[in-house]
Amino acid sequence: MDDVLLDAAPPMLRILNTKFPKSRLVPLHPTTASALREYALERERLKYGGMTDAFLVSETGTSLKSSTAGRTFQRLLDRLEIRATDGSRRPTLHSFTLSCCI
Repeated sequence: MDDVLLDAAPPMLRILNTKFPKSRLVPLHPTTASALREYALERERLKYGGMTDAFLVSETGTSLKSSTAGRTFQRLLDRLEIRATDGSRRPTLHSFTLSCCI
């Protein structure tokens, strides 16, 4: 929860200790920040805060696994009929990351 900085200017996510060990601040588009604020209110309403300190929570109250998010994203691509073109790869969740090192 401490790494979701929705009140920062600009709103951002703090990503710690990734590969090679790097950390990043990932700025969020205003519409993404707005959707995450709405999610945070719903998360609070459902009382998931007492179950985990993870921001993204499964329906069982545990932290959301990245593999689950990836599969869901791929299903959304299928439903929206987003396909790779001209030998390129389909988008992944990582395709949308714009980050700067901290």
